[in-house]
Amino acid sequence: MKFIRYLTYLLYSYYLSSAGRNSAYLRSILAITFTVFLNVLALIALLDLKYLFTMPDRYGKGGKYLILAAVLSPVFVFFYVFIKEQKLLVLKRAIEKANASPTATHRAVFIGYIAASFFIMGLASLYKR
Repeated sequence: MKFIRYLTYLLYSYYLSSAGRNSAYLRSILAITFTVFLNVLALIALLDLKYLFTMPDRYGKGGKYLILAAVLSPVFVFFYVFIKEQKLLVLKRAIEKANASPTATHRAVFIGYIAASFFIMGLASLYKR
């Protein structure tokens, strides 16, 4: 959980420096939820388990979005409950106090990881056709 909290801190510190400072905590929790979902999709594509998530066309586009929201809601609530903004602020102060902050490097690696996940998911879905 410390690793997930640190990843959330990386996003939180990034969003604090942007224009939408008021919603930095919510945006970082949503980004971590999306990252988990992206990793699950990459695993599904790599293991060729697409049949688990096929939905009939009768639901329509809006229905499929509602189903997706229902699937991701527990993940979001889990992160929202167990990663508090106060703990992120304490982590921020501890990193600033240590004055050896590799945050920019870690943030770049994390963004590279997300890009690699997209790439792997795309390759896996093309390869399995």
